[in-house]
Amino acid sequence: MKRLDILNEQALKQQRERMGAELRRWHPNDCKLEGDGLDTDLVHIKNSCDGTLVYEDRRVAVYIRDQYNSSDSASEPETLNKVHVADCPTLQHMRRQEKYDVRYVATTRIDGMFVVNFLGQFGSGDATKGVKCRLYVCKNCLRRLNYKNYNEIGPPERVEIKEFFNLGEFFEVYGSHITSPPMHTDTTAPLNMYTSDWDSVSLRCRELANWRCLKCGDFLGDEKRKHFLHVHHINGLKYDNREQNLQVLCIVCHAEIDDRLKNSPGYAEYRGINQNTG
Repeated sequence: MKRLDILNEQALKQQRERMGAELRRWHPNDCKLEGDGLDTDLVHIKNSCDGTLVYEDRRVAVYIRDQYNSSDSASEPETLNKVHVADCPTLQHMRRQEKYDVRYVATTRIDGMFVVNFLGQFGSGDATKGVKCRLYVCKNCLRRLNYKNYNEIGPPERVEIKEFFNLGEFFEVYGSHITSPPMHTDTTAPLNMYTSDWDSVSLRCRELANWRCLKCGDFLGDEKRKHFLHVHHINGLKYDNREQNLQVLCIVCHAEIDDRLKNSPGYAEYRGINQNTG
């Protein structure tokens, strides 16, 4: 029996055109992504050029479905693992640790509820499966994307963004489907390293900021303290020196975005200077 080609069958094609129905490519994962989520390894989640997370051709949110808590925690989202919407330091750490045995769920559902399996504190006893509960968005993700100017606003506004974060609104801002190709392929993407003119670019940015941290306002223009004023790449790409991607921050404010800086000698030295002069 000849197989019917529903895309090119003339009668069906004409009927579809009369109805004004758009031809849409269906993906077998679509229903799962919009329902209870698609079980996947973190290694299969990619990041787009804007820092958001991508599975196949769709922007997604990811979270750990199997959590070592009791089901009583369902009403306490602060105690549960967070939902990730960006390639934040937390996910980067998981990749570096190669914790691919931790199962993530990719989802595009926008109702704010997520299916969680509660395994108990030590993974012993009977598991409580399929509990729909609220999860908070990861703060590191909000910092990574500077979502709604998260890095420039005060604590009360940050709490409000976390409390009322809406995935539907998020996908509207960034678009659930990828509509444009990435800036680079795996063969053309430059190394994520500073450009050869970075020293002059950084100096100009700090001069334009009058040697003040754009977040806390500290002045660091004297010669002994200039090196404590950094220029941060918002999207994490060290070669992207566009003005809108650069943010002048003192080392302490910079460390709130990049935790690795808290282990640097400069961080401890600057904190010590502030305490001594405070």
